[in-house]
Amino acid sequence: MHSHKLLRVSIALLFLWFGLSQLINPESWFGYVPQWLVKHPYEVQHEHPLQLAHSIPKPGLHALVMLNGLFETVLGGALLAGIFTRWVALLLSAHLGLIALSLGYNDLAIRDLALAAATFSVFLRKGELTRHPSAEQG
Repeated sequence: MHSHKLLRVSIALLFLWFGLSQLINPESWFGYVPQWLVKHPYEVQHEHPLQLAHSIPKPGLHALVMLNGLFETVLGGALLAGIFTRWVALLLSAHLGLIALSLGYNDLAIRDLALAAATFSVFLRKGELTRHPSAEQG
């Protein structure tokens, strides 16, 4: 197996594990959701320059983790199957990069930034990864 295919498959399996784990046991992922994404009770809201942000409808914690798990599972499966590989890799690298930035400066953020960079390298790879699988038939 060539190194770029090994990287693509490894990253795809990683996202499949992340996604399926969130779908199977979402409660174990609640602690990773940034506080600004979580709906706060009215009594803990406070005055600040972005007060309007409190009025934006937000999904519940469980729904947010499930949606994220579905996103990562579907795109991880597409990456594994080689479907729109470059664009899927771009979406996943941006997604993981934003997650890393939301974590602040810690070991998880550094790990996620490195994984985002590895996923971005799949996007940068041209050639056979740019073809849709149906184009290979015939």
